[in-house]
Amino acid sequence: LASISTMKSLAPALELYDHQSIYISGVENPICINQNFFFIACQNDLGTIGRNTIPSTIASRFRYFKYPEQEAKEISSICIEIAKNLYGNHDRSFTDEDAGKVGQYMVELNKLNLKVIPQWSLRDITKLFQRIHYQDAKKDSFINIKLHHNLLFYTLSPVSTEYIDEVFDPAFKKIVDIFELDEETSEQLKNCYKAEPQIQGKFLKKGNSKIFFGSFENIDPKLTSLLNGMFQILLSNPTEP
Repeated sequence: LASISTMKSLAPALELYDHQSIYISGVENPICINQNFFFIACQNDLGTIGRNTIPSTIASRFRYFKYPEQEAKEISSICIEIAKNLYGNHDRSFTDEDAGKVGQYMVELNKLNLKVIPQWSLRDITKLFQRIHYQDAKKDSFINIKLHHNLLFYTLSPVSTEYIDEVFDPAFKKIVDIFELDEETSEQLKNCYKAEPQIQGKFLKKGNSKIFFGSFENIDPKLTSLLNGMFQILLSNPTEP
């Protein structure tokens, strides 16, 4: 996710100076470039949020190698390790098997190639687990909010309202199939996403799921788009940008 200016600053080091000392922006002392010097740059695929195109000033200096696709089993193992490292010895609301299935979901979702949903990376998995970790620490504030709720809301969060109907069913079906949700749980999940939000005391309610908010003073319960937005925001970890 390097910026354009950062990438351009590499240009002097990629020229054929052959043992001459050069200055690089941000480095105090001159650097002697060895003739055997090479540079490895790793980037996500084009289309990943925050990923910039390599500037033409240095692109011609590169040779490109396609990094091998990771196997679904390997990704699932990484997801299990991410969850373990995040939680340490603390209890969590999902199993290692569930964590592995999140990796499987990422692979299957990316294969769908739904244009309005950005391709997932392990960064998304980490953000998702951080959300659940935060919710597990505040159990009394998150009622009937499970891993599959977070998966569905996180998946659809970047999608504009006009495209939700187009991508809801394929994403929802993947979650139901991979996590083997029974009919009742599946209906509750669908209803949680599609139900009209309601103010219930100090909780914001959708379907049978509730999130503590504290005060709804001066908020008109008829402002459903506002309340839907609030529900999604309350699911996130406060440390997210």
